[in-house]
Amino acid sequence: MPGGGGGGGCSIRAIWILNNLDSVVFSRRFPVVEKRWRTACKSENDSDSKSTAEGGLSYTVFPSLPNDSELLAAFLERRKREGSVRGFGIRVSQSAEGSDSWVDDPITRHIIGLYVNKEEEGDNNLLWPLILHVKFEV
Repeated sequence: MPGGGGGGGCSIRAIWILNNLDSVVFSRRFPVVEKRWRTACKSENDSDSKSTAEGGLSYTVFPSLPNDSELLAAFLERRKREGSVRGFGIRVSQSAEGSDSWVDDPITRHIIGLYVNKEEEGDNNLLWPLILHVKFEV
């Protein structure tokens, strides 16, 4: 699926900054990118419906971004589920094989996914790729 940018490029859909007290201190969505994303999702879901009718696999691409409280809840759940050091993608003994924190690569371990629980949809929707940047105080 296209990343939202014209010509197959990559675009940023949103930015969230969380502090060490588990609060969202800044968030910004980019409406033009979101409009392109929703259009791409609709197209993908329409083509998937045709594929399903022909006996293919079924899935739905969810076009909406979570609100700040949904994102924060998903991040806290990920931290709890992953068993990683403060949820930051660093493997420890509790990390589940195949999880984000199982990756030892110093570059790709910063690419994570969050399962966002959308109450009205009754689903856990995967928000991926999500780039996790951690600022450590010295």
